[in-house]
Amino acid sequence: MDNALLCELAAHPDFVKLMADLEIYVNGTAGEQVQSANAIVDTMSATIMKQRNPGLIDPQLRLNYGKLSDKEKKWLKKIAEKSDLLKNPNPQRGQKRK
Repeated sequence: MDNALLCELAAHPDFVKLMADLEIYVNGTAGEQVQSANAIVDTMSATIMKQRNPGLIDPQLRLNYGKLSDKEKKWLKKIAEKSDLLKNPNPQRGQKRK
């Protein structure tokens, strides 16, 4: 550990900005904002797809769930549970406890 380097870093005029950026990174704040923006885009995309193709319930897979049997719906649900998209994308490291 180079103490002189740490002193130079702390004296730098942009040190406060660096600390703020580090806090955003560690707390995952930026990731949450990006995830929220992506959710809005996905919702709007699904809304537009539903307007253009009212028979489609799932615009990403283009599946009409009304045509699936109960057994097929059950298997589709089991398969979807293995998707990384359904796992918690928020980082747990650095989360403040409430």
